[in-house]
Amino acid sequence: MAASNESIFIAKGFDQVAFVVEDLEPATKLYSDLFGVERWSIWSDLAKDQVNKTYRGEPGDFQFSCAYGYAGDILIELCHHDGGKSVYKDWLDTRGAGIHHVGFRVVDANEFAEVERLYGKQGIEAAMGGELTDVGPVSYTHLPKLTGTRSTN
Repeated sequence: MAASNESIFIAKGFDQVAFVVEDLEPATKLYSDLFGVERWSIWSDLAKDQVNKTYRGEPGDFQFSCAYGYAGDILIELCHHDGGKSVYKDWLDTRGAGIHHVGFRVVDANEFAEVERLYGKQGIEAAMGGELTDVGPVSYTHLPKLTGTRSTN
């Protein structure tokens, strides 16, 4: 990565830790026990309604389901690969289940575009992304020198 005086982190802070899991139901029990998560919201076929999906620069066909719960102020996301090519499948195939990404939220589409611009200037590529009608753009950016990926929405 090229050095720059321009910060590429413009969010207020990380607010999510995500894990790739092989099976959501037993994973919710495990992560409840580990982190004290009391309630989970499980969203099946989460990518079904995503538009403009991409995977490594090509049109994306990924499908996944997630469970969401809070450990204090941190959102714990459990990600389950359901089909297609995805960063979750890549992770399972190369590393197995476990911690996958940290996430941060941006205020609006303009801030999202600024994050993408700054990351692009650094040669950091989007590994997977799309748009959710009620949420906006979502991006998983490949940071190979760190832990793997980062998500922004």
